[in-house]
Order: sequence, then structure tokens, then C-alpha cells
Amino acid sequence: MSLISRISNRVAYKSEQWTNRFLDTFLGVDTGFIRVPQAGLENSDAIPHAKRYHASNYLAAIRALRFIRKHYGQQTLVDLGCGAGRVLVLAAWFGFTDIVGVDIDPDLVSMARVNFEKYCRRFRSKSRLNLSVVSAARFSLPDKSSTIFLFNPFDDCIFEQFLENNRKFVQEGDLKFVCINPRLGEVLRRFGFDVCHEWRHADFSRIARIYCRQR
Repeated sequence: MSLISRISNRVAYKSEQWTNRFLDTFLGVDTGFIRVPQAGLENSDAIPHAKRYHASNYLAAIRALRFIRKHYGQQTLVDLGCGAGRVLVLAAWFGFTDIVGVDIDPDLVSMARVNFEKYCRRFRSKSRLNLSVVSAARFSLPDKSSTIFLFNPFDDCIFEQFLENNRKFVQEGDLKFVCINPRLGEVLRRFGFDVCHEWRHADFSRIARIYCRQR
């Protein structure tokens, strides 16, 4: 990679960091931190399969959620591994009426609730929020027409269990999966989904994909 390319990528990365901090402040939330899954949680069996919490890049999530609302009009969003609630807040911003956050860490779920309530007070949002402290492997989808958001919160094992647990909706429903920097695409393909839309940053550091079921 040339010096100019390295400088350009560094500037883009710094710009993204600034944008993330700015939007946290604008929306009245605090989501820009990293947290490693804690030992001793009620869902401790899921910890070996969990990844650290690191909020999705705002711009990637915004592009994908805006597209979903414009072209599919779905009302329910489920964020698997919701962390401190950045995507839950964005879902309310884009008009999802029923929003669900799932995470194994009760402290993160509490933060997500606080952040969502702060956002709703500031912007008078009427979106409904339901939070669950549970492993995604044991979570049942509330709506057969849902947008499911993932930023690599866990490994293939948990994701396969989630899809098996919700097999009826997976096979018969109208599910859309939004994946940022996706690492679970092969699992989705095995269950009949494929990429229907994709956006990439110039240096491939940010990838947003929407997976739809192939009829």
C-alpha cells in the first residue's frame, strides 16, 4: 500500500471515530466503548462463544437501516448482541416501531435501556423497546417479518442454534439480516439466505450486507 493510501485510510478512520463520537453526543447516548464478556453471568455457557462488545460504526448501520426502511418497510428490528443500544436508538430514528435488544450481559442491557430512554425523551420517539438478557441461542423471534441486526456478537455455534430455534420463521417468514463486517455469512447461506445488497468502504474496512432468503 502506498504512503498516500495509508494516509488516506488513516484520515478516513479518524473521521469515522469523530463521526461516532459526534452522533453519540447528538443522540444523547453513550455507546462508544469496548467491553469484554464478564465471567459469572447467568448465561455463562454462552461466554466462550461471545465476542467483545464494540458498537457498530454509525455510518455503516445508518446506510443499511435506511435502505431496509425505504425498500422493505419492515417495522420490527431485533439486534442480536445489542450491547449498549446504539443500533436500537438508530432503529427508533428510522421509524421501526417494535425494537428488540438481546444480550447476555445484564449491565449492557441496562445501559441500552438508559440510552434508549434518553433518546426517546430528547426526540419524543414512540418506538417500543423490549430487552432480553438471554443467549441468542435460546431467543425466539417475536415477528416473522423482522430485520435482524448483527455485528459479529458471537460465533457460528450460537448463530446456528438461533436459526434452528427459529426455523419456522427462517423458512417461511420475511426475514432480513443486516450484517456489519460479516463473518456469519456462510451460516446464513446454509439456511437459504444470500446477499441482496452490499456496501463497502474503499479499503474494505467497513462492509455492510443485507441477506435475504432466496425463493
